[in-house]
Amino acid sequence: MSLADRLAQLDSELDALSVDPASLEDVRARLLSGRSSDLAVVDAELAALSADVAGLDAVLDAARQQAAARAQEVASVAAERAERAKTARAEVEARV
Repeated sequence: MSLADRLAQLDSELDALSVDPASLEDVRARLLSGRSSDLAVVDAELAALSADVAGLDAVLDAARQQAAARAQEVASVAAERAERAKTARAEVEARV
């Protein structure tokens, strides 16, 4: 192969490797749109997680309120029983 033929072959290979700027812009646009849709999916997942957290916070608040109410009930029953025990002790001491 002559030097001229080899240069012609290399030129044609170089032309084949050259990329049209319009096709590069197309690839760029597709990559950016893909990234935008990926970000939209992530945003949607974050919104769903935020809603889940809000729901769990509401459940936790309800559980805290129930625990506080139950603690008040237990304290009331304990106070009532202590009062009854005090009264019973006073009655026993009065009989003795």
